Amino acid sequence: SEESCPSLFPMGHQACLSSLLIEGLRLAGRDSLERDFPCIPEILNGVTVRLSNANLSIRSHGMAVAKALSTVLDATRPLEFEVDVDFQQSLSQDLREATKHLTPREEAAGDAAEIKYEQGLALVAGSTPG
Repeated sequence: SEESCPSLFPMGHQACLSSLLIEGLRLAGRDSLERDFPCIPEILNGVTVRLSNANLSIRSHGMAVAKALSTVLDATRPLEFEVDVDFQQSLSQDLREATKHLTPREEAAGDAAEIKYEQGLALVAGSTPG
């Protein structure tokens, strides 16, 4: 079923997908997102499915993407959730768990992507992306 779809992917993949979405939103910006990539309904559908999941990590990924999307659409009024979840920590922890098996060479290649990942997380955390 649609509700169980996020459970089909391991948690690390969930975190990677969420991080990629957050980074893509940051890079695209509102105008480009609405004009060139009319994918807001699909993103909202994915967020809805994740928010309804019983797993707190999956729900927090949905909240992180929702907050990033709302920040891109209106930076003056980002979406806030009344939960005690650190989105940045949740995504980082799930990504660390997913990549703990990497070889040193794979890990070094991943380090190059770390800067972009941190910029995307800054958007979720509410700081101004650089």
